Amino acid sequence: MIITCQNCQKRYQVDDKDISEKGRKVRCDACKHVWTQIPDQPTKRTEIRHLASSNPNIFPEKRPSPFSFGWASLIVCLLITAGSFWGARDTIVNSWPAARPIYRALGINLPVPGQGLALENGTPMHVLENGSSYVVIRGEIANKTNDVVPLPPMQFQLVGSCKKAPWWQKAWSYIQGNTSNNAQECTLAHWRHSLSQKRLLAGEKIQFESEPHPTMAQAHQVKVHF
Repeated sequence: MIITCQNCQKRYQVDDKDISEKGRKVRCDACKHVWTQIPDQPTKRTEIRHLASSNPNIFPEKRPSPFSFGWASLIVCLLITAGSFWGARDTIVNSWPAARPIYRALGINLPVPGQGLALENGTPMHVLENGSSYVVIRGEIANKTNDVVPLPPMQFQLVGSCKKAPWWQKAWSYIQGNTSNNAQECTLAHWRHSLSQKRLLAGEKIQFESEPHPTMAQAHQVKVHF
């Protein structure tokens, strides 16, 4: 096809395939003028003589890299994950205590739930409801500090031999980081209890009672913590 510089009217012979349907930027070799060349509509071929022998400078079309979008999406996902891991750190550790060492390894020190509070006189009691046996834990919480301390949710665990526990309880206990060093004892059941009172005044003491939980024959110990 023949293209003509819009500034100096110099003409050039270029290959039709060099000009895409959307047009392409070109530069005149004589006056350096730059314009966007649109391909000609199909017409009868006309012979034109005395054309300039040199081709104009055709800028290469910029095509987006197929990997640029993928890398950008991956970086955005990593940033969102890292932000969630940081912003929800308290919730994550409360739901999954085994995550605390991970934060500690990253240099992130988290406050210990219930720091300054003491659990006293914790006693498991067995009750019967509709012919089924349940365990209820009762006790007291005392504020040993001179400041007001918030009351976090309480954590209750039934501990027993891993040998008698089903495989899914062993796996869950391992994920939660609740297996002992010798791997002989596992957390067979775990539940939480949110207190109606949200804080304790300095020196204050209150009583607590957990919700009933089905007893487990293989459990031989009850653990209570924040």
